[in-house]
Amino acid sequence: MLNSRKLSSLIFGCVISVIFFSGCSSEGAKAAAPRGAGRGGSQPPMPVSVASAKIQDVPVYLTGLGNVVGYNTVTVKSRIDGQLVQVPIREGQEVEKGDLLALIDPKKDALKGPWGKDGRLLVCNATEYDRIQVPYIPPDEYDLQATILRRSGDQSIVLGLARGNSQWGPNFDFYHGGMLKSGVERMDGKQPEFNSLVYTGGRVFYVGKRVRLEAQVRRTGFKITADEKVIFSYTGDYKNLDMSGSWKMQDGKTLWLGLWNGETVFERLVLIPVSGQGKKLR
Repeated sequence: MLNSRKLSSLIFGCVISVIFFSGCSSEGAKAAAPRGAGRGGSQPPMPVSVASAKIQDVPVYLTGLGNVVGYNTVTVKSRIDGQLVQVPIREGQEVEKGDLLALIDPKKDALKGPWGKDGRLLVCNATEYDRIQVPYIPPDEYDLQATILRRSGDQSIVLGLARGNSQWGPNFDFYHGGMLKSGVERMDGKQPEFNSLVYTGGRVFYVGKRVRLEAQVRRTGFKITADEKVIFSYTGDYKNLDMSGSWKMQDGKTLWLGLWNGETVFERLVLIPVSGQGKKLR
């Protein structure tokens, strides 16, 4: 039989154990309870997103090294094989459609005289019968527009024309017998001062004055104006027109320019085709 002191100690230990385990169970239950639970509150619902099912590409990026090869390859080449030996214009220079000044190379095209380029302009300080070929054979019908500035001198400025096998030269401001005239080289075998196309209406080119010439060449004849004033008008057979020996060109089918005495600047020379096909010589 246990004595009273041992029995009291045993009872006291059992009571303490019961209290300890009851406290642990109570704290565990509180820890397991969700936040917000209890009187006056409840757990909010978990949000759920809804989306329609669809087929689409899912971007997948892979990092690595390699080569990319096209399915097809094409070789690009010029129509004509060769070497580019000349560019007659500067980078950034404005070029008008039909511009003939860009075609002229004074070193190759000048027959006589100190012809040269000042940028895109054609310049010559002429003596006598100075002339240069325009490396272009014009079409059957065309309009030729030129802007010309006389810097010095007072005699011939020639706008050389051609059609088919005929070549001729409207000659502005020359003296004959002390009289100022303009005329066409040549018609019916006659020099400009003697044929019916002679013009005696006064000077066309003055020093420092810019003049705009336009030649309209058609199958039936031609007309030439200076600042819209008619200087020459011809209707007839082009076989009646030719060149005198002093102005004669090497190629009798091209356009050309001629000067006598003084410095002249050709600022613009543009051809507008009307019918037929023109031909560049290079």
